[in-house]
Amino acid sequence: MYKQKLFSLSNLRDCFEAIAPELIRFPSLNPDMLRSRVDNFIERCEDNLEDDQS
Repeated sequence: MYKQKLFSLSNLRDCFEAIAPELIRFPSLNPDMLRSRVDNFIERCEDNLEDDQS
């Protein structure tokens, strides 16, 4: 989806930040782990983008 430009990484980060305070309502989700996974995904995409531009 990212490679097809269906969303931007900054939009993904902004959307996550918007919902993060409400994640406490979902006890089966670990907000810290989810944040880490979102951050890791964004970092991997940014790294791939840099590699593609080289």
